[in-house]
Amino acid sequence: MVRADVFITAPEASCFTSRHPLKTSRRLKWKSPLHILHLEDDPNDAALVQATLAADGITCATTCVSSRDDFVAALEHGGIDLIFSDFTLPRLTGCPR
Repeated sequence: MVRADVFITAPEASCFTSRHPLKTSRRLKWKSPLHILHLEDDPNDAALVQATLAADGITCATTCVSSRDDFVAALEHGGIDLIFSDFTLPRLTGCPR
C-alpha cells in the first residue's frame, strides 16, 4: 500500500495537506497534460502511480528518474508542473533531497 501526503497550492485555494491524493472539496483546474517529475527508484511503485493517475482520468506526461543527477537535470530542463518524490531513496538522504 502506498501512503501519500499531498501538498497542493493553487492561486484560488489555500494550502492544505490530505491523506487522499487529489481529493478535495472542490476541483482544481490545471493545464493538460500535467507535466510530472517522479523521483522513484522502484519501477513497480512508478507503475502504480502512473496507473492510479490514469485510472483517475488525469492526463499527464510523467518523467521518472531514480538518481539525484537525473532529478537535477530534469529540473534544470524545466516545464515541470508537479513533483512526486520517494522519501526512502537509499542514495538520497537528508537535506539534499
